[in-house]
Amino acid sequence: MMALIVFLLSGILMGLFFERHLAQKRRKKLKHVVYVNGTRGKTTVARLIDAGLRVGGYRVFCKTTGTVPRIIDVDNRELPLKRFGNANIREQLKALKMAVNQSAEILVCECMAITPELQRITQDEMLQSDVGVITNVRQDHAEVMGDHLTLICDALSNTIPKSGILFTADSVFFEQLKANAAERETPTILIEPSEDLPDVSFGENVALAVAVCEHLGVSRTDAVKGVRQFRMDPYDLKLFQMPGGALFANAMAANDVMSIRKIYEFYEQEGRFTGKHRILLVNNRWDRGARAKQLIDMAVQLQPDEVWLMGGYQHVTERRLQRRGQTIPLRRIEKVQKALLQTLPSNAFVFAVGNIAGSGMALMKIVESEGMAVGK
Repeated sequence: MMALIVFLLSGILMGLFFERHLAQKRRKKLKHVVYVNGTRGKTTVARLIDAGLRVGGYRVFCKTTGTVPRIIDVDNRELPLKRFGNANIREQLKALKMAVNQSAEILVCECMAITPELQRITQDEMLQSDVGVITNVRQDHAEVMGDHLTLICDALSNTIPKSGILFTADSVFFEQLKANAAERETPTILIEPSEDLPDVSFGENVALAVAVCEHLGVSRTDAVKGVRQFRMDPYDLKLFQMPGGALFANAMAANDVMSIRKIYEFYEQEGRFTGKHRILLVNNRWDRGARAKQLIDMAVQLQPDEVWLMGGYQHVTERRLQRRGQTIPLRRIEKVQKALLQTLPSNAFVFAVGNIAGSGMALMKIVESEGMAVGK
């Protein structure tokens, strides 16, 4: 029995050694690897960088996770990335292989790992990026990254390249990121929004993308031209007008309180909520129990006119809101149907957050087929 165990372990170790050797060999065929990490905005920033580099003349291969895994090949064709089973970090090796097979010069890849250990493996053993991006540090995945933002910052820092360069738009955690990057002999650049950049996404996302493109030799003019024509993730932030006049904002890609509040305040500043009956729709995943409490806190802060609950932890959410003395009308939705949106009053504004998975995806298919996109 012991001999069999030793044999199996030897086989596993040999497989890992070969996998690492192959990854290093493929990495040498690429000029650059841009690895995008952070709590929010990873997919958008990766897509913006991809678009800017293409206009700059590079052969680019891009892989994003987002709401659904996608690739943009060197011919600028966007395709779904097929998964057989649950998400696995070996997807990053697949992206590396595909990029090399298509003779790409640059691979732009979004981080899909959550635990600090796996984030470090994807950077050091798989992609070996020379350009790192950490969009921001916000509360999310506390069960594996840590309860405090400083711990989350350290977790995200596991994708900082060795002897490369790091870009971030997070001024609050810049010094901590800078210190973490210095340990890997990597300088850190803080990027701030600029009024001369196009308003195709949040200002910090666009500024990050343009800065990365410029660092890689693309002129600012070409970088800006590229980001103007970037393609959003299929389920990125978007506003729809329903047939009866109601508005539906798909912000389900945002699932931390800070990001949700930022989007909410954006709509407030735009005057979108004026005279509207505000419905906060929360779709929570069953495997994200820790987020339920955060979303309850958010509901208390935003004080909408009504709350709709979908997905997991509906009873828990309802009880906790009642215990906190909230009298906001609640509606639990067990099954998504067209009638759900057809009965909305014309002055309704549905602000959907939490997660796109499960019921969220089914709801968005109805929204997209019945409604008309009117912006972000």
